[in-house]
Amino acid sequence: MPITITIDWPAGSGKWTTARKLAEKLWFKYLDSGSMYRAAGVYLDERKKDLEHLTDADVEGIELSFSHFGAVQINGIDYESRIRTAEAWVYASLISSQKPARTVVIESGKKILQKDNYVLEGRDTGTVWAPNAQVKIYLIADAYIRAHRRWLELREKGSAISEEEVLKQICERDNRDMTRADGPLRKPEWAYEIDTTSITIEEQVERIYDIVQEVLQK
Repeated sequence: MPITITIDWPAGSGKWTTARKLAEKLWFKYLDSGSMYRAAGVYLDERKKDLEHLTDADVEGIELSFSHFGAVQINGIDYESRIRTAEAWVYASLISSQKPARTVVIESGKKILQKDNYVLEGRDTGTVWAPNAQVKIYLIADAYIRAHRRWLELREKGSAISEEEVLKQICERDNRDMTRADGPLRKPEWAYEIDTTSITIEEQVERIYDIVQEVLQK
């Protein structure tokens, strides 16, 4: 039976790099649920769909997968180069609260998880995607710190967005994620909580790695 480790987090808590490094350390595969939502958001925006009022017809025929190199794909087309932008991040926030898009993305993800050992990260991975995961982690961090981290990441990619605007987006995303009717962001049952405000990525990875080893040995 494949092993699944979930990492849930409010926006900007440091999970993306942490989850990827943890997967490498454990020799697990890494599944980025956020990239699936961003890809779906870009795909739907390109087709002029109303991202705030999606219907089942809007998402019909969408099949999400990952290439051998870990690039997110829709219907076999690589979307990786289009999803690491501020706009794609907003699209993901808009569609991840809506059932038509959530159904397509989550069902695709569940199929992927059945094939191998995975570190899975997102907003509701330990509550909706993999409620029976062997290990669940919940990362938290101060909103200002999360906004700064996200701003640095976007700046490195050439974005001119201000840090104040990123903080505004972070707070808006938190509110949407925590108040949505379908799969709201919350700490999963029996999840280990780690505050990442003042610790490095390496320290995050080590803490989670130790937890994983302890749980799996039991």
